[in-house]
Amino acid sequence: MVENKDVVIVGGGPAGLAAALELKHKGIEDILIVEREDKLGGILKQCIHDGFGLTRFKETLSGPEYADRFIKEVSSESGYIYIDEENNSYIAYYIQGDTFFVRELIYNNISSLKSMLAYIYNHNTQCKKTVINAPVDDKIKLIIALV
Repeated sequence: MVENKDVVIVGGGPAGLAAALELKHKGIEDILIVEREDKLGGILKQCIHDGFGLTRFKETLSGPEYADRFIKEVSSESGYIYIDEENNSYIAYYIQGDTFFVRELIYNNISSLKSMLAYIYNHNTQCKKTVINAPVDDKIKLIIALV
């Protein structure tokens, strides 16, 4: 059986997972990750020490924990991008259960930041919790936590 995909990624390690996420952020959904092992994650599955995830997830994780978190992001079928064209800003997010996960938050000025925060706030009424995986200023995290 021949299966057509928009993109085929060879290797389900950190680079392959990151490539898949970036493609999803750009609106490409029909992706196939080809992995020789029976589980995604690559070398991360063998790294049982902590130290992974500080940049991406803002907490220290073991290699397997980091890989699992990454895999959940990639396999999330409810990934979305909200674009505020007027302010040249966007937010990439997904909702899993009762949690609103922010993957990426880009804003250029206070007006675009307000737009993004309003969007998060409006969606947070549907969710019990917001997790920001995107690198953002600590003041913004405080504002979001208070909202």
